[in-house]
Amino acid sequence: DDNMYEEWGNLIWGDVTDNDINQIQSILDRILKKSPKQNIACYQDKSVEIDI
Repeated sequence: DDNMYEEWGNLIWGDVTDNDINQIQSILDRILKKSPKQNIACYQDKSVEIDI
């Protein structure tokens, strides 16, 4: 049985570029700034961490 998810977490990082991360961060910043009082875990001076 081949597990298609085995080592996926390690392998995907080889395809994720700094540009990808910056684009994702930009999207999240835009979304979270729409209702800052509702997004109490949003710190504007810190990047959102994404666990892939």
